[in-house]
Amino acid sequence: MQLHLSTEILNKIEYTKVEFSSDTKKSLVYDFRASLKEKQIDELIDIKGQGTFLAKTLSVISLREKLIFYRRYENLNISFDKKIETIFRSYSNKGLSIKLQKNEIEGVLKKKGFKRNLEKFQLENLQELLRLRHGMNFSVPGAGKTSVTLALHSILKNQFPDEIKNLFIVAPKNAFGSWDDEIAECYDNFNSEKMKISRLEGSEDDIIKTLSSNKKNNFIINYERVPLIKHILVEFLDKNKCHLILDESHRIKSQDSERAMSIRELSIFPSRKDILTGTPITWQDIDLENQWLFLYPDRTIPAIEEFNSFFVRTTKRDLNLPKINRTDKPAGRINVKMSPIQQNIYNKILIPRLNRVAGQFNTSNLREMRKCVVQLMQASSNPYLLTLREQNEDYFIGDEIDVKLFQDIAKEEFSPKLYKAAEIARKLAKEGRKTLIWSYFVHNVESLATKLLQDLDAQFIHGGVEVGSSDEIGSREWKIKKFNTDKNCMVMVANFAACSEGISLHKSCHDAIYIDRSFQAGQYIQSENRIHRLGNYNTKNIYFLESITSSDVLNIDFKISKNLQRKITIMDRWLNDSDLTRLSLDEDDTDPFDYNLTIPDLEMILEDYARKI
Repeated sequence: MQLHLSTEILNKIEYTKVEFSSDTKKSLVYDFRASLKEKQIDELIDIKGQGTFLAKTLSVISLREKLIFYRRYENLNISFDKKIETIFRSYSNKGLSIKLQKNEIEGVLKKKGFKRNLEKFQLENLQELLRLRHGMNFSVPGAGKTSVTLALHSILKNQFPDEIKNLFIVAPKNAFGSWDDEIAECYDNFNSEKMKISRLEGSEDDIIKTLSSNKKNNFIINYERVPLIKHILVEFLDKNKCHLILDESHRIKSQDSERAMSIRELSIFPSRKDILTGTPITWQDIDLENQWLFLYPDRTIPAIEEFNSFFVRTTKRDLNLPKINRTDKPAGRINVKMSPIQQNIYNKILIPRLNRVAGQFNTSNLREMRKCVVQLMQASSNPYLLTLREQNEDYFIGDEIDVKLFQDIAKEEFSPKLYKAAEIARKLAKEGRKTLIWSYFVHNVESLATKLLQDLDAQFIHGGVEVGSSDEIGSREWKIKKFNTDKNCMVMVANFAACSEGISLHKSCHDAIYIDRSFQAGQYIQSENRIHRLGNYNTKNIYFLESITSSDVLNIDFKISKNLQRKITIMDRWLNDSDLTRLSLDEDDTDPFDYNLTIPDLEMILEDYARKI
């Protein structure tokens, strides 16, 4: 098979013209075109598998590694015109690096008005990141990744003034406030308009106006917005010398998501790129691939031994943080007996239903299988969740439940787990200790805060709570400030999707209760680090509530714990962080169907359940 790529102008937009000839590899051609995700201009394939199609040049460039794969393994003959070859070479050679001594680093930072004194380990990380063309900072939450990144940007901007003009950050929306706080803490001249980070929000016209302002140098946008205005961002990054940052870069780990593909396409323009996350692997080794290719699309991801030289990581041991006290061993678990109704639902309805679906388990009924597992999670956490048909019909058990049982479930709004969490929080409040309570499910979050723990002035955060300033009553930032500073506000209740990243509660809160957990190892690790991070060395206590039945049926909480252990152990292997292994032994707004509950996850769950059913 032959492919030839050349450039042509159509309606003032540059396209790559792809010409191909093949009698036998139609499927590969279809695959190639599908990967581009661009509008078909010409008829793609005739009977013999020959034809042409057009795609924006950018899309072809972003598929460079795929082209190389085809050429290497599919005996695909690919030819390019000189212009595309030049673009490829230019892209591959991009990156900025410099070797500086620590005293030189400190001198430059002082010159740039950087006022925060970096810790010894932060200076060492900064020195190493400067040595790399593009950088990866995988330090644990609380190790100062944001401060190090801002220092890195200041030095690069000073040393390469012709190559670095702007700071461009892609981050979860809930991290915007943290970036504002950090830049205010790090720079003497924060009040300067050019120092502040401008949020790319509002209409397309609003964003274009913000980007075109000659008074603004620093920009931030959330991951979900990128695919919607990719054309605007491409034009800006192409015309401006930018330092591009991905904060919580594990959000692009998915190989096929529109978000990941859009961000990968943006990556060809910046002079320098850096990624930040404390949890680069949340499921398996392949999670690293997209993050690596964002930085280095011209080479495949190296083996573990070589990979270690491309990232920096500060561990909790490096920070000399005290060990977390996980109460009620083993593994910090507090057993909570299910109510009679809860046991009836779990043992006699949901387990047999899981068995029926599992008997026909294959990729075609993957969604149904996931639904069964989510319902087990709901029943274990709080059976009332199963009655919320009007909120999300996908979660509802359906016709298998009789009317009487349904009515009985609806009468029990609070499960034994919720009562137990409230009991622990109230006991801690009497001791003057604030508590952070975690649940995956929004209804649990709101019910605990507004009903069971209203007397403790409990606040709640989930995806439905608006991001705003700390002065806007009811906003996410206002709630966080109130919890951190108001002596009468003793409890914060949160779900993982909205609160596991980008906030710090460690100075005011030293106790956390987990009503339930999901299969996302990254979210779990991040959530624990909201209270266990650099800056406060008080003892931290973690409580895991685990539902148990009166029968020998295996509980879903235990299965989730085992699943998390497996995933975190994989992360440990790549990051060489023994703290993760010890943690595992204790073991974008997301919907339960969106987490990485993959076929291997499901097979692991069924393996033990099958023995009991």
